[in-house]
Amino acid sequence: MSIAPERIKLSGWQPGFFGDHNLTAALLDRVVPDRPGVVYDSSFHNACLNSRALELAGIGADTPDPPNGHILRDGQGRATGMLHEEAIQWAVGRLPQLTDDHWYQGLLAGQAHANAHGITGVLDPCVKEQEARIYARGLAEDALKTFVRRLGYTGNAGTAAEAFLEDHRRHTQAAHSIHERIFFDTDLTRPAWGLPARPSV
Repeated sequence: MSIAPERIKLSGWQPGFFGDHNLTAALLDRVVPDRPGVVYDSSFHNACLNSRALELAGIGADTPDPPNGHILRDGQGRATGMLHEEAIQWAVGRLPQLTDDHWYQGLLAGQAHANAHGITGVLDPCVKEQEARIYARGLAEDALKTFVRRLGYTGNAGTAAEAFLEDHRRHTQAAHSIHERIFFDTDLTRPAWGLPARPSV
């Protein structure tokens, strides 16, 4: 959970209990009526926005689906609040942004919660520029006590593997990384490659 004056971000709802059929902006409005709220499912492939978030993101009856994403609509063509895949980041990018300090405090809070339950290592499935920067800060301040296995993510299936490897070279020290995996998410026709932590190519 991340709470800032500008917006609220939650995650962890389970598909099957919640989903297109019962999770809507109207439901979230009952909990967060006055500022934008985003609630991700446990996989982060689906998310629901409240009405304020829909308004700030500019999602209306005539808003087309962004590339590789879907805006769920009701029988009258109105956005319900539920978004799938790349529509999520497309919309969230139009909301008030959390600062690095917000993300860093979230890292420390999440680490403390994990450690309190005996968890000393995690796998982060989507380390991009921002995440690498936050992990690097944790290392620099000697605050990152949890073993983090990082997986890089190429959100665009057309992104060259070489570009990812270059990113890896620049950010290997941003977390305790022992391997990398390039994957083209939600596209089962694309291959995945297991790579060593310090590729020689």
